Amino acid sequence: MFITRLISGIVLILIIGGALYKGGIILAVLLALLSVAGMREYYKAVGIAGKPLSLMEVTAYVCAVGYMGLLFTERQSLLLPGVGVGLIILMAVYVLTYPEYRHLKVTASLFPLIYVAVMLGFIYLIRCRFRGNIEVWLVFLSSWGADTCAYCVGRLFGRHKMSPRLSPNKSVEGAVGGVAGAAILGAVFAAVFRQPVIIYAAICAVTAVISIFGDLAASAIKREAEIKDYSHLIPGHGGILDRFDSVLFTAPVIYLCCELFLM
Repeated sequence: MFITRLISGIVLILIIGGALYKGGIILAVLLALLSVAGMREYYKAVGIAGKPLSLMEVTAYVCAVGYMGLLFTERQSLLLPGVGVGLIILMAVYVLTYPEYRHLKVTASLFPLIYVAVMLGFIYLIRCRFRGNIEVWLVFLSSWGADTCAYCVGRLFGRHKMSPRLSPNKSVEGAVGGVAGAAILGAVFAAVFRQPVIIYAAICAVTAVISIFGDLAASAIKREAEIKDYSHLIPGHGGILDRFDSVLFTAPVIYLCCELFLM
């Protein structure tokens, strides 16, 4: 199990790393694929995924891909209207096919469009910044890096459960270790690439705290759905939402921090 998890993790890092390095259409396409896969996992978890795919579900996927297309144009003024148009399209499907769908299903179809596609889209927005090829790695240092540090510290020193009902294996000591580890990783990363060490360390520490809520939020949905993993797409890791749950929360915060403190 460990070997499988290690190999799939390395492959995932290579894929993500290559896309982040290249940017542009390659990153946009990868984020679109991740968005559709993550949305599909969510729909299955909450019990609204159809076989065959429903028109409402397909429409949501098209909207997600369209949003990534808008990102590729690098015209940020179009993004918020684009989300609004996506809502209009979903509501139009609801009206034209009435009474096939309940309005709660429309709401459930819209939520992962924001939760998955829009949140992942901030990775692309960071990559488009002047130093985005460097700054974009802060997303993963403060989520995956913090998660790894938290796991190691928790295994060694974990005594106090942080959220026993949502994630019994997570400890307060692990969370502290994850935040401290993310700060150290951010500082080392900044020193290597000649960036402001204190700012990078502070950003990673703050967003590592945010990443905990991303992880627990995804766990809460799984608890309600009574599932262990969202899918088995990534061997040893689960699904897209299992692996990117913290990234969904750190990406927009990193983007905001970069805009405010790393102009």
